[in-house]
Amino acid sequence: MRESRFAIGEITTPNWDLGQCIEAWCRYEVPAMGLSAGTLEAYGRKRGVQELKDSGLAVTNYQGIGCYGFEQPRISEVIDSLVDQMDAAAELDVDCVFVMSGPRKHMSWQDSAKQFVDALHMLLPHAKERGLKLAIEPIHPMRQDLSFINTARDTYDLVKQVDDSSLGYVFDFWHLWFDPLIDDIIRQSAHSIFNVQISDHKKMTLRTLDRTVPGEGIAPCASMLRAIEEAGYQGYYEMEILSPDNEEMGYPATIERSIESYRQLVKDAMG
Repeated sequence: MRESRFAIGEITTPNWDLGQCIEAWCRYEVPAMGLSAGTLEAYGRKRGVQELKDSGLAVTNYQGIGCYGFEQPRISEVIDSLVDQMDAAAELDVDCVFVMSGPRKHMSWQDSAKQFVDALHMLLPHAKERGLKLAIEPIHPMRQDLSFINTARDTYDLVKQVDDSSLGYVFDFWHLWFDPLIDDIIRQSAHSIFNVQISDHKKMTLRTLDRTVPGEGIAPCASMLRAIEEAGYQGYYEMEILSPDNEEMGYPATIERSIESYRQLVKDAMG
């Protein structure tokens, strides 16, 4: 596993603007960055795209593009918004664009899933025109406002339904670790994993934005990374340690901690 496949998501440092993130990632020789649409838009799309290109940083993913519900009659409005964001992602030559299902609201899980699959079929041609891949982002069941798709198994089932090589999913340790057969699911679906995000689950937390580095929580991080790597995944490993701890220790220390934690995790996983 080469460190050229290492990334840190910019939402790890939420109170920095994109320019500050770019400067710090370059200073600490982090080769790639996960990027959220909100951060790019707040900084200015044209300015942010140019500075990212000039920096030489790879952009591993583009997320938070507002895919929160595909119910009629809003679906055309949602699709138009996503296509606009895809244009920004294409300019940055991102590895993949994340999409979330949104809540199921009054519908059954099955009906919501069918609606989401229909929307993916509508989105994929736009993604392909721009040379992009789409990655479904399953979210911890605590956040039903963001997604009703909460497990790796359910996500992979939807990927198989769509049956398009341009569609895969995000494997986020924090959101997916709790399945008792998670290593088996990883091996079955590795060819459909487009991005891996790494963080550990604290022994006690009531928030999805209160995470820690691998080895300090209760998730089997080394086992999952080993399974992903041995199954043939060749993409980026992105540290995404979202926590108020980052403000307390300071963002430079947060970046250093993420780098060292990743290196130790690779040692623990691969020997």
